[in-house]
Amino acid sequence: MKSTFKKTCHTFIFLLIGFFSIAQVSVSVDEDLARMGYMHRFENNNGSKGSYLEGQVWDNKADLIALISSDGSHSITLKPNSSLYNSNNPYWSNGAGDGNKWLEASTYVEYAAGAYPGGPLSFGANISSYTLDNRYTLKAFIKEFTQQYTLVNSEEITIESSVSEFNMSYTPSSNANVIQYGFILEGLNANPNKDWGAVTISSTSNDNSLVYQEVWGDEFNDSTIYQAGKINVIDGTKWFHQTKLPNGRSWYNSEVQHYTDETANSYVSDGTLKIVAKRETYTDQGQTKEFTSARLNSKFAFTYGKVEVRAKLPTGSGTWPAIWMLGKNITEPGAYWEQEFGTTSWPACGEIDIMEHWGKNQNYVSSAMHTPSSYGGTINHGGQTISTASSKFHLYTLVWTPEKMVFSVDGNVHYTYNPTEKNKDTWPFDADQYLLLNVAIEPSIVSSFKTSAMEIDYVRIYQLGQALNSKTISNQSSLHAWVNSEGQIKIHSTLMLDAIRLYDFHGRELIHQRPYAKQIAVDGNAYSGILILKAEAENKRWIRKILIN
Repeated sequence: MKSTFKKTCHTFIFLLIGFFSIAQVSVSVDEDLARMGYMHRFENNNGSKGSYLEGQVWDNKADLIALISSDGSHSITLKPNSSLYNSNNPYWSNGAGDGNKWLEASTYVEYAAGAYPGGPLSFGANISSYTLDNRYTLKAFIKEFTQQYTLVNSEEITIESSVSEFNMSYTPSSNANVIQYGFILEGLNANPNKDWGAVTISSTSNDNSLVYQEVWGDEFNDSTIYQAGKINVIDGTKWFHQTKLPNGRSWYNSEVQHYTDETANSYVSDGTLKIVAKRETYTDQGQTKEFTSARLNSKFAFTYGKVEVRAKLPTGSGTWPAIWMLGKNITEPGAYWEQEFGTTSWPACGEIDIMEHWGKNQNYVSSAMHTPSSYGGTINHGGQTISTASSKFHLYTLVWTPEKMVFSVDGNVHYTYNPTEKNKDTWPFDADQYLLLNVAIEPSIVSSFKTSAMEIDYVRIYQLGQALNSKTISNQSSLHAWVNSEGQIKIHSTLMLDAIRLYDFHGRELIHQRPYAKQIAVDGNAYSGILILKAEAENKRWIRKILIN
């Protein structure tokens, strides 16, 4: 997490990282903080909380200040904001300067937005220090609302100065509801003109938090597939050569190459993949062209996650290497997924350009989005200059969440796509996409060009999965789960299993059984991707991540 934030930031982003832990949940972290946290202030009306008055934001308007740590410790210091005190303002002073006030700092997670996949919740943290004056009371709360923000239920606890930690748990009545959690500060003169102390809260260790885990990739160094010191064909279980001319004559954008499945154009050697563009006369599908190259489709498609590709780019004015993605549902003749899943034309299927580099603008790499709202010469793009783009390897990364796309090179972000309104025209990105690697040749290719390659060290795709502690995953673990060759999910325990639940990656419950047995088998053939298994036996609970290809 970055240690600096825009002034429009809302306060409680760090609750999303360390303090809010959900059994099988992904709470996405929005570093731009467009609308992640909300702070409200309430006034005492005859002993009860008054109506919502005003939303407050980070910087000089926050009622309840949250000083966010810059050392990566994920701690927050909560204190009243003395800079807002105004004895002439009856809101703060009630004429006497000591009115009862409620100050709230909180954030929401919503099932519908993909941030909360449902299920039991827990909210907890360590209390590192507590110096608040006794005129104040600090409370933590969880509230449940309908999607229309009608209150369904709420729970709160008082955080005493004598405690070293707090923990709350809550099970919503419906996974479709909205969950709010945070802190309330109650007390006299809640916005004072002097410092009345603070509470510092730090994250607890969370063995079941979701972190990015690799779900697919190619390191191009598997000795069971690639022989050292040899020119090797690519792994056909992971990659597909797309060679068919989509219109029977040529490729798009007036490109002049043939894409081939020849090892001269794509091969693995010495631990890296080479995609080679060449000047050569080549006839295929009744068409003769003067250049060849390769275009690879991944045989893996996914929704949401992180893509990392470490690559060194070709040179030559007129070369056009790309690392990019297309909707699995695209109707493009010859694409790997088209025959079975093709239902949607471009750009409605969505296109994500992780990296593009035009040899005529050497060392400038860019990222772009193509959607029905803007495509072709899209307005949605950004880039940066990498002085060694073609002489050294660099890491090209996409982080794709339900809220936004973030593009970077070597960790330096150059573009974020986060449309205010997400619909089928601006955001066709709630469905599977697959990866493409290719080097195209433009008609303007220089006459001196002979050959050049995009060299790729590795491709890695990550998705959020359970981070299990070492005790849980040790060889002595009393629960083991795996998928056998027949697609069965085998679950063996040393204890009698009282209940098992299987969830998909978005938190939807697929299976709920009470087996009362130590060994069971569940048919997993109807499922694919990452699944989360929860099992219970006596007083023990386990969570396992299962990958079904």
